[in-house]
Amino acid sequence: MKTATIAVMLSIVVFLGTGCGVEREIVDDLSLVTAVGYDAVEGNKVKGTIAVPNFQADKAVTTEIFSDTSMLLRENNFKLNAEANRPLAVGKLEVILFNEELARKGLQKLKDVFVRDPSLGSRVRLGIVEGSTTEVLTREYWDDDSGMYLSDMFEQNIDRGTIPETNLHLFTYNLYSKGADPFLPFLSVTDMVKIDGIALFDDERYVGRLPYEQTFTFNSLIGDFQNAIFPVYRGDKKSASVSNIRSDRKIQYNGKGNHTELVINVHIKGIIREYRGGKITKKVIKKIENTMEKQMKQQAEDILNKLQELNIDPLGLGNEYHSEHRNFNWKKWEDMYPNIKITPKIDVKIMEYGIRR
Repeated sequence: MKTATIAVMLSIVVFLGTGCGVEREIVDDLSLVTAVGYDAVEGNKVKGTIAVPNFQADKAVTTEIFSDTSMLLRENNFKLNAEANRPLAVGKLEVILFNEELARKGLQKLKDVFVRDPSLGSRVRLGIVEGSTTEVLTREYWDDDSGMYLSDMFEQNIDRGTIPETNLHLFTYNLYSKGADPFLPFLSVTDMVKIDGIALFDDERYVGRLPYEQTFTFNSLIGDFQNAIFPVYRGDKKSASVSNIRSDRKIQYNGKGNHTELVINVHIKGIIREYRGGKITKKVIKKIENTMEKQMKQQAEDILNKLQELNIDPLGLGNEYHSEHRNFNWKKWEDMYPNIKITPKIDVKIMEYGIRR
């Protein structure tokens, strides 16, 4: 939750070390950075790693990596530029990654320099990495540059509703909002790099995460999304897969002051994409609806309990409450939030069904 005015954000500064003037550059004379990673290392230093695509004559794409360590990020960026055979430019930057240890210390001061750089788009993707961002950026991704591969991975997971929409602009908006806290995709590194949950923030500090299995329900608590798949279980075995074609969230307020109850009404319209059983009848559909509602409700309660324990509000409930109540007082809301009763109500309607196995 917001407890103090956020200070001016960090000097990650563009790699070119640009000044106030505008300078024309020929693209062929630049190394276009597509991804950046920052890791906390010993001695309170930061290791910066950048990925630059290298286009081969046979149309294959390899990734050129530059990496260095320093106390100050500004110094780090100038060191990286000194290693390159051409000036490093961030106009095509797609992804910025931070490892868990650095994010726990706080990403305060992260965004201002990036946002103020006119060559950067606000839709740059951000992510938190379990382990080393260097390991993520130096992996081989078939015929893709690592920055473009990671950008496409974020994009398709957002499009199919696996994770909520996140980018530099939205992270910044929630960072400065009194009634919401930021969140980012969480990446794990095993045989493959994959999105493995949601990284949660208290202001600029990473404080915990939600597992991948809860991302569908987390998405539904935020608001409208579609195309995601929810596995419905019978016992410990998956019996059906339901894809949502439409969802919406409405918040109802009961009581006043410390006796206020927030009811989050989530309505899901879905399609049975797969069913492991016999013939799909109205009775079977009703059972799948009821089972999905129970599973989502349990997940929603677990998520809400965690958010209140951490005293963070990535769902933007503070902004919603503020818009519905006159004479609103932020200090009272911050005092209320950790103990306020929040009840999720889930309604699932199956509109049609597809594969039966």
